[in-house]
Parts: sequence; structure tokens; C-alpha cells
Amino acid sequence: MDERDPFASATTLEQEQRHLRPCAHPDCAEAGLYRAPLSPRNGRQFVWLCLEHVREHNAAWDYFADMDEEQIEASRRADSTWERPTWRMGSLGGSQATAQFEFDEAFGRFSNGADRAQARRDSAAGKPLDKAQRRALSVLGLEQDATKQEIKARYKSLAKKLHPDANGSDPKAEERLKRINQAYATLKSLA
Repeated sequence: MDERDPFASATTLEQEQRHLRPCAHPDCAEAGLYRAPLSPRNGRQFVWLCLEHVREHNAAWDYFADMDEEQIEASRRADSTWERPTWRMGSLGGSQATAQFEFDEAFGRFSNGADRAQARRDSAAGKPLDKAQRRALSVLGLEQDATKQEIKARYKSLAKKLHPDANGSDPKAEERLKRINQAYATLKSLA
């Protein structure tokens, strides 16, 4: 019957490991506690070394030792995309010009002044606003000529900012969020 001390010290464990896996360096009697790859080209086979010899191994390690400039550059390029294939935008169907401008224009970042003017004409400015709608725009911090996209974007950003999960259940933020929800409900016919 083998009775081991359940509270065995770390030195006892180290001694057991030394007997299981000696250092792979010739003439070394230490335990091989550290795994090191055999070569840069064979990264799946390892040797076990002691601390001193794994430091020597790492200091002498040169991944690019047997490569010329083209191979080094190819390796660096592959690493920049995690060795996954890539392709130019628009090369898998459609032209690159159309691929660039198929973004959602909710913020008007890519549009010119004429597009902006058309959006204003299509907005709440084209329709007369009642007192409740004007007050709701004011609660959202928007002008009377705000577009439908601006109303929706402003509501989303305020709702995210004032959400109880983001504010640690701050009562002032909760009250403001209620007013913003009511204002957006009033403006839904516009948005």
C-alpha cells in the first residue's frame, strides 16, 4: 500500500518530474521542465530542456536563418493576415467602385451637399410640426429640421448611453431615458 503525503512539498513534485523527463541536452542531469521546438520548420516536434538550456536554445533561435529575402517577405505578409487568404475589396463580384459606396448612409458621411439637402426636404422639415413633436425634438437635442435618420441615430445613441446597465442604475439617467423614450415614441411617425 502506497501512502503518500497529501501535503507533499513542491520539491518532492520536482524530484518526481526529474525522473520522468530529463533534459534533452547531452551531459545534463536536470529535469526537462520546458518544451522547445526542434526547428523553425518543424514546429510540432519538441524537446524538453532544463531552464539553463532552454534559455540557450531561445537565445540561439533564428526563425529566418535559412531563408532569402523573398521568403522572409512572404512569411511576414502571411503573418500579417494570420496566414489566411485575402483579396481586394470588390474582386469577388461587382466593381471596386460600387463596393466602396455600398455603405449605409445613415450619418451622411459619404454624401455631398445636394444629398444632404434632399434628406432635409424628406425630413420633418417638409411637414408642419405640432407642439409635442417640437418638444420631443428638443428633448433629443435636435433642431426642427432634423432628418429621420438623425432622429433615429440620436435616439439610439442616447438610449445606449443612458441605459441602466451602462449607468449602474443611476436614477437621474433612468428618468432621462424615460423622457427620451417618450420623445422618440412621439416622433416615430416622422422617423
